[in-house]
Amino acid sequence: MPGRRHLSRRRADAGFTLIEALVALAVLGIAIVTALEASSQILRSQAATLREREAVALAEAKLNELAAAPRDSVPAWLPERSGRITLAGRDYAWHTRLGREPGTRALWRAAVRVEWRSGEYKLETLLRRREWPALAVWAAPQ
Repeated sequence: MPGRRHLSRRRADAGFTLIEALVALAVLGIAIVTALEASSQILRSQAATLREREAVALAEAKLNELAAAPRDSVPAWLPERSGRITLAGRDYAWHTRLGREPGTRALWRAAVRVEWRSGEYKLETLLRRREWPALAVWAAPQ
């Protein structure tokens, strides 16, 4: 029966069956969903990194402000100071603490904390300032 062999060969060469096409679509759908989830996770991670970088920059700016403070403005920073700022539509709260390091005449401890909805960043250092008045001794936060 040469005709039947020829007919079955033609069907086999004709293309995919419905089941094969559905399986291929299911595999493709799973791959697309996985790729979208991965890219959304990357975007969330980038947004969190941006917030942290902005918080670090704000903390460094406040610490530089403290370090550059002239003698007559030091009392305004003692012992604590706070504020709020919005950067590119994102809200941050900042807090500074300044006080003379116990047992020293020229060392001052300066601390900055920046908070946002999902985190915080802290920065602390010692400043050497003989010209600053000996007004306040550093006390650990309660």
